[in-house]
Amino acid sequence: MCQISDDLYKVLNKMPNLHWFCELCNNSACKLLSNLAELNNRTENMEKRSDDLQGKVREMERKTGDLKKEVSNVNDRIDNFEKIQSFEVSETNDLKPAMKKLNDRVEHNPVNFSEIVKQQVTESVEAISDDLHDVKNSIEQTKEQAAEQRDIENRGNNIILYRVPESDEMRAEERNKADVAFCLQLFNNCYTQALQRMI
Repeated sequence: MCQISDDLYKVLNKMPNLHWFCELCNNSACKLLSNLAELNNRTENMEKRSDDLQGKVREMERKTGDLKKEVSNVNDRIDNFEKIQSFEVSETNDLKPAMKKLNDRVEHNPVNFSEIVKQQVTESVEAISDDLHDVKNSIEQTKEQAAEQRDIENRGNNIILYRVPESDEMRAEERNKADVAFCLQLFNNCYTQALQRMI
């Protein structure tokens, strides 16, 4: 193992962009940094996919809005057509015989084009709404996966200690301080024993 003087080690610790590890720790640190970089890349990819899906949702919402405007325009045209038709009927009272024949034909062949158009437009809006629902579900799944990935990263450095004595403090904050103090004492003892073995 490579040993350095205490003075050199203190100087190295004061430099924020330089870190020194012994050979044993260096291997573990390299693996840890590699794993962290990979987790960071995965998280960025998940966030990019989430942004892409949100863009698609916004596009679908815009298209839905455009389609609703078109439906409104078609309904307005149908209403205008019906008003014009009503006006023409009142103005052509002298053409009653021709109108009666026309009405007879219409009664025998009842086709209401406005209802057909409304039905087609309604079906199109429902199909787009279903697609929008699927995209929203996909975004929710992506968010859940990203949250799970972040949780895994947050727990990456956790350690479990058994048989740690419980603190008698009443407040949680004081109990946490006691746990931290115990851990620091344990780590210092381990570090001191490791140094003694190295000497």
